[in-house]
Parts: sequence; C-alpha cells; structure tokens
Amino acid sequence: CKSYKQEAKLQFDSSSYRKAASLYRKAVYMLDKAHLKDEEEEEKHQKILLQLCINLALTCNKMAEPKRCISWCKRALEIRGIDNTSKTKALYHYGKALHSQSYFEQARDKLKAAQRLSGGRNMSVNNELVALDRSIKQFGLVEKETYRRMFSQPQGISEEEKEKENRRHQEAEEKCMEVSEKFRQFAIKNLMEFKNNPELTEIPFTSYKLTLGEIACMIEEADNLGLKAVQVGSGQNSKIKIVKKKKPN
Repeated sequence: CKSYKQEAKLQFDSSSYRKAASLYRKAVYMLDKAHLKDEEEEEKHQKILLQLCINLALTCNKMAEPKRCISWCKRALEIRGIDNTSKTKALYHYGKALHSQSYFEQARDKLKAAQRLSGGRNMSVNNELVALDRSIKQFGLVEKETYRRMFSQPQGISEEEKEKENRRHQEAEEKCMEVSEKFRQFAIKNLMEFKNNPELTEIPFTSYKLTLGEIACMIEEADNLGLKAVQVGSGQNSKIKIVKKKKPN
C-alpha cells in the first residue's frame, strides 16, 4: 500500500493523473482487503484510507471526471472519525466537481460548509466560491433566455394558430440551418465564455421550444469552437449537452 501511494504521488506531481489514480485505487483495494488485528490498527487504516480517498478526489477533478470525484468524496465523508481538515478538503473537492457540472446551488452548499469548517481561512475554498459566483452570473443569461422561450407561448391557441405553428415547425425542419443572427451571436458569445472558463466541463441547454435551426446552430458553433455538442432526451426533457473535448494524451 505504501509503495503504491508513494509512486502515485510521483505520478501526480508529474501530471500523469491517470497513472496516479490507478495506483491510488490499488492502494485502496489493498486496504479494503486487509485483516486488522485491533482498534489501533483500525484507526491507522481509516486515516490512510481517508487520505487516499481525498487524493483520488483531487486526481479525478484534475482529469475532469467529476462523477468519480464525487464518489470518492462521499466515501471520505463516510469514514468514521474524519477530522475537520480532511472534511473541509472533501467538501471542497465535492463542491468543485458539482461546479464543473453546472450544479451551482449544490456546489454552493458544499463549498459554504467547507468554508464554515475552515473558519473562512481556506483560500482554495474561498477562491472556488468566487469562481462559482462568476459562473452563476456568466450563465444567468443562458438560463433566462431558456425560460423565456419555454414560457413565451400562450396556453390556449386556436386551430388557425395551431396550423400556423405546424407550418412554422415544418419550415424549420426543411431549413434547419436557418436561424436569426441575434440568436447565433447569443450562442457564440456564451459558448466562448464556457470554453474560456476552466472551472466548467459541461453546460446543458434545454432545447425544448428551440427551433431545429437554433439547435443546429448551437451544435455547429460548438463544433467550430472545438467543443462537442450532443442532444440527449426528448420532448420537454430534451437537452443539448455541450462539453469540452478531451485533449489527447
């Protein structure tokens, strides 16, 4: 276990995060299989396991794997007798992972808890909260525009209006690349901001009530900027998920 841990640190320090994560996981596996003699050994075991879980959380964040990071954070927080310093670190990595997935409110909860535990003295936590506030402000326009579109249509419409709406959708399908210049500039601006924000790894756009042209525009402009965009779900659950392409090793 000790040799795996030492080698993992060397790999991490050289930015070989995947190798480091693999070695840290092997160390955890060895601890999980260990047969402990007494309570003293159990206490030492838990301390080492806690450190490994936090190291894995950090490494997963470095690899832009927030879901795995969260899993390790949860395991760390479940360890009996966790000290405040370790708990602060686990909550920080948890909040950072949530932030990268655009779960802003949940991220704030974790980071605020970490800030309270550290008495406001942990600069990493404080800086992440500042970055989170910046992200919330930056992408507030996206959410505002999405909800405006979702609720812009009246609840009851006549048959004539329905027919017009059907024709509009049919034309959109036939000319899926047609989109207003205003929307295209809106898309480019926000995609550029996302691309240049290192704290975020993905952003979802609710595509319900977007025209086919606007959906195609989002995907096209994301591709032009070196981003990856895919449409997931259907109906009111439909979203365009935009992520940053992983750089080749």
